[in-house]
Amino acid sequence: MPESAHESRQVTSRRSHRVFIGPINVASYYSGLQAGLRELGTDAELVLFTKHRYLRNALQAKSPKPVVFLDWCVNHVCQVTPSRSPTRTLARILFPFAKALVFLWSLVCCDVFVFAAAKGFYSLYELPFLKLLGKRLIFVFNGSESRPAYLGGAVGDGLSRKPIERMIRRAARQKQRIRWIEKYADVCINHAPQAHFHEKPYIDHCAIGHPVSLNDSSDHQHQVDASDADGSADSVRIVHAPSVCGPKGTDQIRAMIKELQEEGLAIDYVELTGRPNSEVLAELQRCDFVVDELYSDISLAGLGTEAAFFGKAAVVGGYAQETLQSLAGSSRLPMATYVKPHEAKDMIRRLIVDVRFREECGTTAHRFVHETWAPAKMAARFLQLIDGNIPDEWCVRPADVTYLHGFGTTEETRRQVLRKVIAAGGRQSLRLCDKPNLEQALVDFAAAVTVIPAPNSAAEPVFP
Repeated sequence: MPESAHESRQVTSRRSHRVFIGPINVASYYSGLQAGLRELGTDAELVLFTKHRYLRNALQAKSPKPVVFLDWCVNHVCQVTPSRSPTRTLARILFPFAKALVFLWSLVCCDVFVFAAAKGFYSLYELPFLKLLGKRLIFVFNGSESRPAYLGGAVGDGLSRKPIERMIRRAARQKQRIRWIEKYADVCINHAPQAHFHEKPYIDHCAIGHPVSLNDSSDHQHQVDASDADGSADSVRIVHAPSVCGPKGTDQIRAMIKELQEEGLAIDYVELTGRPNSEVLAELQRCDFVVDELYSDISLAGLGTEAAFFGKAAVVGGYAQETLQSLAGSSRLPMATYVKPHEAKDMIRRLIVDVRFREECGTTAHRFVHETWAPAKMAARFLQLIDGNIPDEWCVRPADVTYLHGFGTTEETRRQVLRKVIAAGGRQSLRLCDKPNLEQALVDFAAAVTVIPAPNSAAEPVFP
């Protein structure tokens, strides 16, 4: 059935829903979801308990008074709205009361709850009550809240004893929290390479999509000329805008750029950290392409998705190609510039010297986010989840995915961390006894020796 006909068939269902979305807005995912649902005629309210003054926040239509009251408190507590200390203090005092009012309003007015990043109103203790009232509960996981701590990016001094012990405790809490969520959730949406702790089938994040809702028209954005940039017209402008430098591989990216410049390539390198999202978007329009990160488990994360909106390719390093290709939803991602970390320098070089390839990659990514991940189309798929009309190809069984490399660090560092975790807490500290094959694969992975192949080499890890 054509998608337009399918959407028409669900109009009555859509108009009957009132959707609560919150309480955080990760990478503008939830503001995009709200925009898409409203475009389709569904009443959706984005309610945030925290904001970041540098990030884009949702453009709210007229909201219920309890939501407006809470939004006032959040804006002042988080200093999104500049205010003096007495006002911020008053906002902090009023915040719990505002949240309670919004909770009561949502119980009366909303029939669907979309919870972001495993967060809720009151540490998720409200879930049995919401379920008792017949609410439909959908959980969307965005990364660190579900990715096992020992596979996460915040390694730091993670090879010493105390950080390892913290990882073990955090992994236990993550497992317990996801088990609690699965007990009451109607639907869980997660990205397979970070979904190790699920015990029940979940929805592939990439089958639903990551909506991009920007205010300016893409036609206007594509008209931004390279002459608007500060660099030379003969140089290639490359943007790197890490939210956190360490897990993104920023030091290595700087070194790659320097080496390429020493080879004689004309590069205008722009690095943005801790800058308002508006500045990042402006640089994305000016640049030729983006270097996003080196150790990602997805080829199109937040920054890469925004770059794609403007028709710009994004170099992303990671180890998840095979896992993504094995899933129906994830396999449709643009992956031409998703490479193993040791191949990133060669990909950057190719995008610099091969203008046609660079433009083709940008066009492919642009088409994907505008056609497949457009807010309205993503929201239409989300409404299928709300109505229980879920295609089998969207579902992932946890036992079917074996991804070992984690996120945010090198393969060898990950092996060292896993060896320390297993030595300190035994294999049971991995919290994967319900998936013995995955548990054994991680134990074997930790024991292996990393061999970094030369570019274009097919060398494999050597097991002792």
